[in-house]
Amino acid sequence: MAANPRAAAVAALVRQEQDGFSNLVLDAELKRQQLEGRDKAFASAIFYTVLEHRGTLDYILCQFLPKGLAKLDAPVREILRAALAQARYMQVPVSAAVNEAVKLTRTFKKSSASGLVNAVLRKLSTNKERLPAIPAENSAEYLSLRYSHPRWLVERLLSLIGEEETEAYLRMNNQVVPTTIQTNPLKGTPEELEKLLNNLIQKKALHEYGMSREQIEEFADSVIANQGRLMANNFVELDRDRLIKIYTELY
Repeated sequence: MAANPRAAAVAALVRQEQDGFSNLVLDAELKRQQLEGRDKAFASAIFYTVLEHRGTLDYILCQFLPKGLAKLDAPVREILRAALAQARYMQVPVSAAVNEAVKLTRTFKKSSASGLVNAVLRKLSTNKERLPAIPAENSAEYLSLRYSHPRWLVERLLSLIGEEETEAYLRMNNQVVPTTIQTNPLKGTPEELEKLLNNLIQKKALHEYGMSREQIEEFADSVIANQGRLMANNFVELDRDRLIKIYTELY
């Protein structure tokens, strides 16, 4: 199998379906395919995007699969999920997502499914503005599918904090958090760390880690000059006490 980020993501997703912790499964596959830099980051992004949105992805795909996803071979199932995740959540052009998905059916020796994969994804791209609405009669089912969270968790949250706060919590939980770092006070101050990072930017030393200049600048901007603590509360729609209550009740 030729090493490429999409194939690595699909292979890891297939393995994750069977068993194993997601991070360990992904790390093993990335090492096996010897991916580095942007390819490694892209494969990881596909993998975790599918896991985070699988409930929603599966609901959408099943609208165009009369026999559902369960009847498909695992690689075909994950190829469809990965392609839809790229087009829906990762700003990958639909044409690229579809074409690469069809190629992956051959990579995984599932050429007989190439027509199905192509047809389903083409229908999705044609109808992307007119996708079937998620049934809203049942709040737990609706929120579970829309925000891709387990039904049991949504039902528990509804019983604890009500529908409005539950939806706010689920929406927040799906957001991509800003990249932040924490200063180790035993090794220096936040100001010293910020100065070090700025020096690295000037020398472009962080390019060794596959980061673009824009990513490096964003990384540096995220340094927290507040006694080394992580920045989080500004991005939470629910207040701190409510979040503590939720986690205390759930876990």
